[in-house]
Parts: sequence; structure tokens; C-alpha cells
Amino acid sequence: MNRGPTFKLLGVPIRVEIWFPITILLLGLNRIEGRDKPVFWLVEWFLVAAVSILVHEFGHALAYRRYRQKPAIVLWGLGGLTYGEEVLAPKRSIIVSAAGPLTGLVLLGIPGWLAYNATSWTNGDLKLFLYDVYWLNVVWSLVNLLPLLPLDGGHICESILEIVHGEPRRQTARLISIPTGFLLGVYAWISWGSAFGVFFGWGLAVMNLIGYLQVRNGSLRGMQFEFAPERPGDSDREQNVVSMDKARKKRDRRSPAELINDGYTALERRDYKAALRISDRLEAKRLNAELDRWTAELAAFAWVGERNPLKAEEVLARLGTKAVPSPPLTAVLALANKQTDAGVGLMVRTMVDEPEGGPKLVAVDLFAEYGMIHRLARDLVDLDGGQGFEAAVALESMLHRLHRTQDATTVSDVIMLG
Repeated sequence: MNRGPTFKLLGVPIRVEIWFPITILLLGLNRIEGRDKPVFWLVEWFLVAAVSILVHEFGHALAYRRYRQKPAIVLWGLGGLTYGEEVLAPKRSIIVSAAGPLTGLVLLGIPGWLAYNATSWTNGDLKLFLYDVYWLNVVWSLVNLLPLLPLDGGHICESILEIVHGEPRRQTARLISIPTGFLLGVYAWISWGSAFGVFFGWGLAVMNLIGYLQVRNGSLRGMQFEFAPERPGDSDREQNVVSMDKARKKRDRRSPAELINDGYTALERRDYKAALRISDRLEAKRLNAELDRWTAELAAFAWVGERNPLKAEEVLARLGTKAVPSPPLTAVLALANKQTDAGVGLMVRTMVDEPEGGPKLVAVDLFAEYGMIHRLARDLVDLDGGQGFEAAVALESMLHRLHRTQDATTVSDVIMLG
């Protein structure tokens, strides 16, 4: 894992990965073309870009603090990522997502544009500096607000869809992202002649298309190719959902695979009630044996999240004795039934042997919920050979994805101490 140096700024922990400066410098090569003193302007571009990205990410971080979260920032190859301790409900997530680009626009973009256009400036170098400040912050802020996953605007779009429909609508957000990314690439080429803009826009469009098709075709193991931060359910929206749920079941044309994917997305957001609603909807459909098992496991995970393992076992009992629960669910059920040693042992084997996917990620989240991450990491590192170490590194990555920053730090400490 590429870790990089870590420091704190205004109380916010920040990690800088090696690809962050490399990517900025590569992108700055075309910005210095035709300018005198190219080394000076390359350094200037690096500083302007780094400060602008930090200001953007601190906009997210301060919004997280508004909701009593302890944020952490990772600066990596494509910019930055800001995490909170917990995932947020859609309405709060919209505010956090919008805070980054709006902060860069208000603090740097607009003032830089006004200063650049001031007629009193006579210093050419200063004009070029101001141009870089306003161009980067205005253009990047506006691009970031486009409804394109994984950009902030894509997260905002997804949150709005979830508020409107009462449940996750990642597939709809992907369908919106695909033409948005394609049009962004076309506009970048026509307006700026930017090959990077084409690669950026079309690359994101293709990634969203791949994710959409994986879910649409029922590739359940591949459907966890996600960009957006997960959010928990918002209890305020449940009243709207309950009144419309019966009508929605009749008109919902999503395939069982899409519904199962949305159910696991809800589990990752810790919206267990939404996952149970989706499970109920699936039970009304005619499913094959494999989809029946996925549906039962979806409901079982949700009931464990609700701290009701008896209900989870009742759901699984409907499948009969021939259907064996997946290893991640078996580990979680053992832990929920206070069989701690057995649960941790099963989860260790799950982390080493089982492929990545929704059940494994949800199991990690529930182990964190039950306060067992330190022991799980310790047992993984203590395994003979390198598999346990690799699994511990993967565990840290999964916890970051789940926005469990403190648990991820715990795993990191265990890995470093051996």
C-alpha cells in the first residue's frame, strides 16, 4: 500500500501519497509551455494546485466538523479524498459534497478572477499567477459540480435521487454520469483542445458504464466497483417511503440483481431498514435458487445490523438445510451470538480466502460495529506466511471505504507494529 507522509493541519490529519505530487507536475507540463522560466512556473503551478486542492478538501472537512465528525484527508493521484468518522444521511451528504467546490470557488476562484481582470495590474508574472489561481479553482469547481460519479456533483446527484426515491439509486446516478462524462470530454476537446480532459471525462463515463452493466447483467461479485462515499439511512424519509412502497413494488422494473446490489449498498450505508424493504420486494418476485440465497443473506445481514440475530437465523431457515450461508455471514452470525472466538476465526479465513464483494465488506463493517477490528487485525498479522499481512492491508482499505477512519488507523498501527 502506498502510504506516504502524514501530518496535521488545523487539527485535521492529512496523508500525502507519492502519486499526488507526480500527477500535479505531469499536468503542469502543458501549463508552462511558451512561458519564460519554465522551472519557476512548474514550481508555481505545483504550489497553486496543491493549495487549491487543500482548500477544496478543507471545505469538505469543515462541513464534516459541522456534523461533529472528525475528518481526515488523503491526497492521492487524482486529487484528494476527505473522510468522516461515519457516513452521513443524504441531506447532510449534499452539504458536505457541495462544500468542497464552493469553498475553492469563493475563497480562491472568484477573488482570483476579479484580481486578474483588474486593469491596474502591470506585472506580467503576477497576471500569469492570478490566471492560474482563478483558472484552476473556477474550472475545477464547476467541473466538480457536474452530475458525474465520482465527482462531488455525482455524489450530490445520487443523494438527491435517494431522497426522492427513499432508497439508494446508484444505477440511475450511473446512467446520468455516462452521458455527462462523454459530453465533458467533447467539450474539453472543442473548447480547450485538452487531451487530458477527453481522457478524464470519457474515462469516468466508461467506468460508470462498466459498473452499470455489471449490475444489469447480474455480475454480483463485480458489482462493488463503487466511487461514492456511503451514507447511512435518514429516518426522516421513511414516512414518505412507507406510504409509497406498495405502489413502487408494482412499477419497479429493476432486475433482481440490481435490487440485490442496491440492498448491499444500503447495508454499506448502515440503512438496514432500506435493505429489509428491498429484501421484501425481492421475495415477491420469482427467483432462482441462487438469487433466493442472496435475498435471504441480504435480510440476514440487515437483521444482524439491527442487533437481532434470531430474526436473521429465522430468515436463513427458510432456505432449508441444503443452503449454507456464505463465510462472511457465518462469521457475523457467530459474533452476534456471542461466539467471539469462532466468529473471529471464521472472519480471519474470510479475509484470506474469500473474494472481494458486498458480503465481505458488510461483514467488516459489522465487525467494526461490534468492536472487534483490533482483534481481527491482530489475528491476521499473527498468521504464518504473508497472506495474513496482505489481508490486514486489505482490511485497512475496506475500513477507509466504509469511512471508519479510527478503525482503519487501529489496523494500520497493528500492521506497523507487526
